Amino acid sequence: MASTAVAQQEWASVSSPTGNTIYSVEHTAHGLTACGYGGEIHHRRKGKWKTEIKRGPSKNSKTLTAAATTDDGERFWVVGNSGAVGEYHLSYKNIYDHSNPLGISSEFTSVSVAGDVGNEHVYIGTSSGQVIIGERNADGEFDWSRTDTGSGYTVTTVDFSLSSDDGFVATNNGGVYRTQDGGQTWARLGVEEAQNGYTAMLVEPGDPVQVYVGGGGGRIWRLDCDCNVWTPTEADTKRVYALEANSQQERYLGAGGSGRSYELAEDGAGWYVTETPTGNTLYGAASADDESGIDVLVGGSGTILER
Repeated sequence: MASTAVAQQEWASVSSPTGNTIYSVEHTAHGLTACGYGGEIHHRRKGKWKTEIKRGPSKNSKTLTAAATTDDGERFWVVGNSGAVGEYHLSYKNIYDHSNPLGISSEFTSVSVAGDVGNEHVYIGTSSGQVIIGERNADGEFDWSRTDTGSGYTVTTVDFSLSSDDGFVATNNGGVYRTQDGGQTWARLGVEEAQNGYTAMLVEPGDPVQVYVGGGGGRIWRLDCDCNVWTPTEADTKRVYALEANSQQERYLGAGGSGRSYELAEDGAGWYVTETPTGNTLYGAASADDESGIDVLVGGSGTILER
């Protein structure tokens, strides 16, 4: 069992433009952007947060539960309840509505994007174990298809950060699956000893690839894809809702229940746990890049923490 330690870090609560829950936050080419309850999209410009979209991509106030950016950071993709899918143009402050792909109107739980604008692939997790795939065509529109992981359980997280072919998903029954052919086939990687479903995943490129998953009970597992061994870490007792790394893969940050934040130790052996200034659940995390220099956590009641 890997060891952990409690680290005291200085998180500060900042003025939020909303009192509603914020579920996801990302660094983009134009600054930090977040989404949440009622279809709201918030953006940090000149050091202040402002709500730029109030009712979501379809203007029907459906909650947005997950977000991801294109590789160039020029688009902020969001998904959520009732089949909501949106592509936010950060420069124009305009959102393109791609909701209900393939006629699906159920909840979308997670999203990942591979590629720059104009050549991106969008991957959306569903509550039925499927992943919806969108590929931009020559007309600038999207062709949608679906792939079945075979789990039969909710895909809580999806990650195609390695490439448009090589992706991972985690499910709410403790399963982790990988495809290396763009979703044509999926292989279950474990976790055989898992007792809780997962709500967070982080894929670290390299040789070998490593995968971190976190969920209920505060446990975070690490998979070494070279030997296919999962190593558990007792990070905390609260559910882990997000695990993220910056673009340089040098800083690792997580968010969880009761205002907990998580950081990976430099030797990779365990996760430091911090009690932040809030007791609200933290659902999203964005680890500082060299250009931004800002770590951010978001969560219940419009909570925004910066460091």
